[in-house]
Amino acid sequence: MNMKKKVKIIASMFLSLVLITCFIPKHNLYAKSKPTIYIMGDSIAHSYEGNRYQNGWGQMLYRYFKHPSKKRTVHVKGASDYVDVIRYNTPELSIENWAKNGASVAIYDKYGMFQAIQKKLKKGDYVFIQLGHNEVYTQWWTGSTVSEYKTYLIDYIKKIRSKKAKPVLITPPPVNTSGKYIPYVPQYRAAMISIGKNTRYR
Repeated sequence: MNMKKKVKIIASMFLSLVLITCFIPKHNLYAKSKPTIYIMGDSIAHSYEGNRYQNGWGQMLYRYFKHPSKKRTVHVKGASDYVDVIRYNTPELSIENWAKNGASVAIYDKYGMFQAIQKKLKKGDYVFIQLGHNEVYTQWWTGSTVSEYKTYLIDYIKKIRSKKAKPVLITPPPVNTSGKYIPYVPQYRAAMISIGKNTRYR
């Protein structure tokens, strides 16, 4: 894949996020009825608040919505002991970042993190799922096979939709090796794309 195609793919990802905002009404900064985006991810999406040298996309997502200067950051009470959840409140919506270093699809089930998110879901909410990089660590960490990965994702999608919320699948991003971007876990990326196509209108 040449550089021009890569740029187009990255641009289309962020354009999709911007288009979502067009359908989200404006709300008060502290309103509880406004939509919430829940992020299920790993270190790539994790919030590194207070760390000047490291950022995850989950802590920067609010900047792509209107009124980026109007933000209130709070730590979510009652969140899993495994993950430090941070909520970003903006006038249009809230973003709850449940991403955690080393997380996999199984960990969200094992530590009750998905169940905690599911209980809070309401109609009009979104759940962004960006997992896959840590699935290969099955020997010493809670990873998964490709088949197990697909099973977890399908289960999460069904439960999210049962609450009238919308799942958004984000494929594992590539890694930079010697100045070249290459897929890190292509088999899991392909599995997520397949699930997205097969469950799109269900």
